Amino acid sequence: MYKHNSELARGVCEKVGFNFWISPLSAMKRNGKIFVRGTALKPDEARDLEGACVRNGYIYKGPYNKH
Repeated sequence: MYKHNSELARGVCEKVGFNFWISPLSAMKRNGKIFVRGTALKPDEARDLEGACVRNGYIYKGPYNKH
């Protein structure tokens, strides 16, 4: 289950450079993989989060930026 206030979410925020205290993402771990979803992000923030997840080996599950 995705959680925005877990230690996993805190660790992901620190690694990707987002402020944990504004709850920008929720995360869950399943089968050794970390899945990340953005919460209430602006389009440019969603794009930045998606890129940071790819660079750090996380699986980004949305929201996706509409072009």
